[in-house]
Amino acid sequence: MNTPNPSQRVSLATAGLWASAFVLAALVVVQAGRLASDRAWGPLGGAIARGDVVSRVGDYTTLTFNSGSDDVLAVLDGRGEQLFAYRIQNQNRLELLGVYDVKDLFAIGKRIGTGRR
Repeated sequence: MNTPNPSQRVSLATAGLWASAFVLAALVVVQAGRLASDRAWGPLGGAIARGDVVSRVGDYTTLTFNSGSDDVLAVLDGRGEQLFAYRIQNQNRLELLGVYDVKDLFAIGKRIGTGRR
């Protein structure tokens, strides 16, 4: 009979481990490429604020979007029912634009209606 000796078994196991390591490394490279292509980057390497960047922690929800000349950060306080709007200037300054009661904003929207079509 042709039975493998212990050193052949170890080398087969080692080869199997190396093969799985290469497969895992290839999967990591593919996923990293997808993440990098899905994300917008600014001229200095920082991430650009986009309207689809929403984050939620506890009672706070944040949204970033481009207002044309500057980026805007909107922070919604779920507990206090307030909306804070900040302007981000040159990716290094934060200026408070205003604090709004969400209840008042909905009342204004209801009063104005759907608008023109």
